[in-house]
Amino acid sequence: MLLGLCNTSAQNGHWAITNWVLHTTFENAVELRAPSATAVPQDLDDPALIELGARQYDSAFRMCHARPAAEADATIASIVPRSPHIAEAEADWRSGQMNWIVQEGGKMSGIPAWPAPSRPDVAWVVVAFPTAIDRGMTAPDYLAMTDPAPEGACARCHGAQGTSRAPG
Repeated sequence: MLLGLCNTSAQNGHWAITNWVLHTTFENAVELRAPSATAVPQDLDDPALIELGARQYDSAFRMCHARPAAEADATIASIVPRSPHIAEAEADWRSGQMNWIVQEGGKMSGIPAWPAPSRPDVAWVVVAFPTAIDRGMTAPDYLAMTDPAPEGACARCHGAQGTSRAPG
């Protein structure tokens, strides 16, 4: 390490054993710490929650995980390890596990922690969105939800008076 013999180039991925160790550690950590399925505080099928989740996703996650039915741009697609597309990102995770990942992020994964730790309830809206994709949300549905509203981008989530439309 001191001599620089370990190649840290972004062009090269980790060794297979390193990938396995990192991914297995992440999966086990999420499994251990995620809330149970009975701890979901809201109805994740609520259309208003899904729409708010789509807006949160569009502003914070779309860059890395792409829009539904669209490919990530070339820069994001070249990240090693690759960020999974939104349609596959949540496929292997239960809702509580997705919530934990959204709230906590992941070391050495590029996943940041939730920026509003005092509002963990709002992280659930981001979980509602990908579950809607699994149930058939289309790209036009997504674009209709995330198109800027006439009253402005902030008002889409916080309302015209600046009060939060988020749960809780």
